[in-house]
Amino acid sequence: MALISKNRTRIRSVLLVTNVVVALLPLFGLAGARFYENELIRRTEAGLTGQGVFIAETYRAALAAEVAEVHGDGADAFLRDFGRPADPRWLEDESPDDPLRPVAPQLSRVSSAILPPAPEPTAGAAVDSFSVAAGHFVGPVLWSGKNVTLAGIRVLDFNGVEVAQTRGESTGQSFMAWSEVPRALEGRIITQLRERISDEPRPALSSWSRRARVRVFAAIPVIDYDRGRVYGVVVLSRTPMSLEEGLYRNRGRLFVIGGGLFLLVLALSWFTSRTIARPLQALVEQTELIKAGDPRGSQTLEHAGTYEVAQLSAALSAMARELSDREDYIRTFATSVSHEFKTPLTAMRGASELLHDHWHEMTDDERERFLEVVSGETNRLDKLVRRLLELARADVVRPGGETVDASEVMQSVVTRDARAGRVTSYEASGQCLVAVAEEVLDTVLSTLLTNAFQHGGDNVSSSVQRVGDEAIIRVSDDGAGISDSNADRVFEQFFTTDREGGGTGVGLAIVRRLCDAHGGGVELLREPQLTTFEVRLPLVTPSGNS
Repeated sequence: MALISKNRTRIRSVLLVTNVVVALLPLFGLAGARFYENELIRRTEAGLTGQGVFIAETYRAALAAEVAEVHGDGADAFLRDFGRPADPRWLEDESPDDPLRPVAPQLSRVSSAILPPAPEPTAGAAVDSFSVAAGHFVGPVLWSGKNVTLAGIRVLDFNGVEVAQTRGESTGQSFMAWSEVPRALEGRIITQLRERISDEPRPALSSWSRRARVRVFAAIPVIDYDRGRVYGVVVLSRTPMSLEEGLYRNRGRLFVIGGGLFLLVLALSWFTSRTIARPLQALVEQTELIKAGDPRGSQTLEHAGTYEVAQLSAALSAMARELSDREDYIRTFATSVSHEFKTPLTAMRGASELLHDHWHEMTDDERERFLEVVSGETNRLDKLVRRLLELARADVVRPGGETVDASEVMQSVVTRDARAGRVTSYEASGQCLVAVAEEVLDTVLSTLLTNAFQHGGDNVSSSVQRVGDEAIIRVSDDGAGISDSNADRVFEQFFTTDREGGGTGVGLAIVRRLCDAHGGGVELLREPQLTTFEVRLPLVTPSGNS
């Protein structure tokens, strides 16, 4: 195993850095997207809109009172012709079911257009006496509230001429050059952003003066919805709180939140270290035990931490047990193969040595007998090698998606045996489609029938039936049977009771391996006067699904 540098970053360090970055990402995103600044702008927009609506209603009431004082009962008719007609698109019917007309903030530093600073006002035209009187009524209110609202407010008549403002006496100038004023005189509430250019130095964060580079403007029409007339406009403006000011004024909460996030990061780092880093280190130790052949490597982790680590530990444990079982199997297999080869090789060596040393002293019959020993043992070795190859293939065979009718394969094997002089009675109950390759099933059935003829009696029978979702294949003979002591060993490899007759003890082991590999099985049934081997294989539907 290659040496791993101790300078490599450890997983707990990576997790700590990652969690810290994740915790800071919202703050970076907040500053980058200006989300908080947009919220500050919309809060200012909502405040100006609310103030403007109340001032507009106050101005409208004062105007109506002045008209009523002069015109008396004719005030209603006068007001129906006073001011400007509202655009019908902005008039809303006040129904008993839904009299509300909320105005949602819409401005955004990202998506809203930022207009240049407001142009200078121009000289205004003459103002009617009712507008002047109403302006004189709301003027002191604007003046007294300016130190609290910090907003610049102007009240304009229906011609866009100023009649009241927060800075004192009205200038009587026209503000029709401001784009929001003509649109508001149509009866629509207008809010927009304008650039804020100031020659004064930027105020401190603790100052009530604003540092932002934009200013929010709101134009609220003085509208009489019943009469459909616009009597003027209230124009408000204020600089919203900047992002830096907002963060500074909420610094106490930010420190608490930051401390909480830091503690959360530490807790997450401890948790991930305990659930990931430590179990991974334990997995490394487990693999080292497996590599060293230590039996403790086959034990799963007691504290796996996570489901995935538990799965990996279980897989490693299963692999360690499989390797151990495979090692035992190979050792046993090698010993058995060595033993099986040793007997015929010993016989061949003895016969060949006798022939070599005493060839001229032997009679023709003796020479023929020793040569038959060599030939017979050679055939036995050849048969054993072929069986071992079949056993090796059975160990690695896997279903490949092939299907075959078990009844047809059995019929084919029985017919082939009949041509060789080995007659088998056979019966089938229709088609039995199984997920086994034809040559594999042929090997299974041929081996069972050959075994029955070699060890059985005069009568050998076979059958194929459908039982539930399985195909049941039976091969029976009426021979001497199998003793109780041998019945449990018939499927062991290299176990045979007919070694002198050329038996290898591999055939039934091959049958079991092939059946197990295809989801089935084989067993020996003890029946009166019969020895029966029963093979079970899962059936498949005509569509190919088992």
